Amino acid sequence: IFQHSPYVIISRKEKKITKPTDLAGKTIYAAKGQGLHLLHSLLKSEGIPLDSVTIKTPLRNPSLLNDSVDAITAYRSGKPIEMEALGYGVSTIDPADYGVDFYGDVLITSKENIENNPEKIERFLAASLKGWKYALQHPDEISDYILTFPEVKERNVRKDLLMKEAKMISSLVRPDLIEIGHMNRGRWENILKVYGDLAVIPEAKRNTDLEDFLYHPEEQSFKYLKRLIVVSAVLLVIAFFFLIRNILIKLNLKKAREKVVQANLKDKISEETINTILEHAGIIIWNWNVTNGEFVAYGGEDKDDFVTKDLKSIGSFKALIHPDSVRKFDLFLNILPDNLS
Repeated sequence: IFQHSPYVIISRKEKKITKPTDLAGKTIYAAKGQGLHLLHSLLKSEGIPLDSVTIKTPLRNPSLLNDSVDAITAYRSGKPIEMEALGYGVSTIDPADYGVDFYGDVLITSKENIENNPEKIERFLAASLKGWKYALQHPDEISDYILTFPEVKERNVRKDLLMKEAKMISSLVRPDLIEIGHMNRGRWENILKVYGDLAVIPEAKRNTDLEDFLYHPEEQSFKYLKRLIVVSAVLLVIAFFFLIRNILIKLNLKKAREKVVQANLKDKISEETINTILEHAGIIIWNWNVTNGEFVAYGGEDKDDFVTKDLKSIGSFKALIHPDSVRKFDLFLNILPDNLS
């Protein structure tokens, strides 16, 4: 959000600390993180040995009213304004004036979160930038809102101080010149180098490619769209496969039914043809189901009488058999169950 780090090194005017070299031999309280890194980088860039300065990192910055403290790192939009409001003169050293220029108030997320929740990330970023833009355009309204918080009232914060802070923040964000949230890869590469020189990051990562480090909503939208297209294409292929499969199954079933119909029709035609031939020839062909004793006759006009009259018993049926086949018939009767023979 901030185009320049809000951290500066401040001291009371009577300390006469107006430039980095004045810090030699002094005791400085630095906030852990960016405040400490900025201080180290500033001292190194100006050739000031770290062992010439006493640096402490308390959990909370002490008051500059404490004589044991010569200088502290603090937000320029807060502590200097508070000190001046108390009637103290303040000297400020801005690391950016000496080439140590970091971004401030950066929004951070993970690559996995961007890949898994692209829409949520875009909405969060858009909402954050919208909020910052509104706050910078309506400092009076936002100041009144901040004063409604109980903890702010307890600190006796005045509206005029909040308005000064808003003006200072605007000078760091520079919405009049740069789109809120804009970041430059070159500056990040310089920050990476600074952190590498300070050994804040492992040596193996000091040459990290920052291509994927910076978030570009339009690129993420394209990646999301590309992923959506790929998934849709795969689903379409699967759907097409099942569609073709169902069509082939239906065609095969249709062919199978047609074959069955044709086979039944063929059998029916064959049966009718045989019956016609037998009837004209005066021949009777019989079929005896030995399991249930049912006789079925095909052929001549007397086939029904043949079944009902001539086949009243095994004996009468045996009388109709050719003498040469009687012996075989007797052998057949011997292997039948008693209830059939």
